Amino acid sequence: MNRDKNQVQISRENLYNFLFSAALVSQRTDLTPAQRTSLAAAFSHSPISGRTGLRAFLEDFLSTNNSDETVRRDLGRWPTSGQTEKARTQAQTWMKRKVFMISAEDLGFRNSTKQDEPSLFFAWGEKSVLDSPRAAILNSRKPRRIGPEDRWVEVTKKLAEQLFNDGFCAVTGLGNFQYELVCALAKKARSSVLIVCDHHLPFLLPQEKLDEFLRTFECLLPLKQALILSPFMPGRLPSKKERIVERDRLIVNLAHNIMVAEIRPHGNMERLVNTALHQKAHIQVFAPEKFNRATGGNKTLLESGASASKILSETSATVRKEKTSGSKPRSDFKDHLLERPYLIHFTRSCSGPWPGQSLYEFYSSLTDNEPGAGHAAFDTLNRILREKKIRASGRLIRGRDAVVSFTARPLDELSELVRWRPGLIRWNFEPYGVAVSRDYLSEIGLARVIYGNEDVWKNLVPDHRYRFQLHEPPKTDWSKEMEWRLSGDLDLRAISPEFVRVIVPSTFEAEQIAPEHGYQVVLASDFLKI
Repeated sequence: MNRDKNQVQISRENLYNFLFSAALVSQRTDLTPAQRTSLAAAFSHSPISGRTGLRAFLEDFLSTNNSDETVRRDLGRWPTSGQTEKARTQAQTWMKRKVFMISAEDLGFRNSTKQDEPSLFFAWGEKSVLDSPRAAILNSRKPRRIGPEDRWVEVTKKLAEQLFNDGFCAVTGLGNFQYELVCALAKKARSSVLIVCDHHLPFLLPQEKLDEFLRTFECLLPLKQALILSPFMPGRLPSKKERIVERDRLIVNLAHNIMVAEIRPHGNMERLVNTALHQKAHIQVFAPEKFNRATGGNKTLLESGASASKILSETSATVRKEKTSGSKPRSDFKDHLLERPYLIHFTRSCSGPWPGQSLYEFYSSLTDNEPGAGHAAFDTLNRILREKKIRASGRLIRGRDAVVSFTARPLDELSELVRWRPGLIRWNFEPYGVAVSRDYLSEIGLARVIYGNEDVWKNLVPDHRYRFQLHEPPKTDWSKEMEWRLSGDLDLRAISPEFVRVIVPSTFEAEQIAPEHGYQVVLASDFLKI
């Protein structure tokens, strides 16, 4: 391996000094990430005594590294004793969490002569992961809703099985479907993973944010076989777009083998793989029987000389097309007939895991092709009926109080309210739901939404704030939904089936619901005309 004379090595003895200086310079938003890295690395090798010595060192460094006059002038007021003590405490915390540093040289980038790799990476986990050969499985960004019938899921699964059987470690990331699926497949195969972050190393974050990271992602990671890296210094970060591009670049350059599942044409991922191809990297590209936009980048790479993989025939990824209309209602399915006052809770498609479902469970359901794994609105309805519970959510509620929402609008009037909500990338209503007797719901605490302006919110007692919905027409007006809310989950086991109706748009789905769950079904076929 060629060694770059500019690579920085951090010995164990100097680790505390580096972490202390990284914490200290993170307070300076006027320093670039490169300046903060260089300053911290230089400080970790410099014997400095006392606050005066620290300031002299910083001033000399900034002068040598061409910092502007404003930065040098402001140095006279920094760091204060309080800022210095805070940095020491942070460094001690990071040491206790077993954070360490790895140089680019130690990581063994495939293209080791490349000059623009970060000199140092913050790291946590098993350094022995680096002893294995490494491979990356690449996909372009995917839609918010994915299902087991999606070809890229099946292709990624097949490629992962191949690389894990050959003893490779997966180089991947977190925060999107395409990388997290690889993590889940690695855990299932009991294989190691090298994670590249597009943010600060999670183990540098405040405790509450670290706890949140572990709650979300620990289930995906074989922690005894995982190494997590971040090139980003504590403090101000580059833009999210820049960080994502850098993460993808590092994943490609850290992999000895590159496996392309589905990448679109003319994008960043195609550019990165094309660069690796010209560097003589080992690249394997999925070759479908017919190319489309999702695999346009595959086609370009294959034409440029990448090796083709035909691991998947078009017939092996079965697409389930469920019938939703076209048959006449059976006599025992009522069309728009709710004979007593009912309130309706509509279900929606769910992007990602169900409430209460871990990421690992979610991705395993996709790769195992479990029924309902696509989390369409009909799947959501089936899950509610199987669990006998409507789970409360506080996602779109001021104050984040968890509630179950209902509408009092009659079923045959709702089609005029259906709108695409671009901010949420979904419809506000889909034709699936559970209708419950309003009399019963009123007995257990159901209450009308309070539509009002900010003054109304300020004057509400805390116990009623879960009912608030901002109302400032014409800009903000949700009053036509005639919403009611129930605080907390709704247990359907406590309700007699005679007070519950299930709403679906077609007899095909009604015939699946009725015998399995025992509820009377009402059709909402007008939704299909939208």
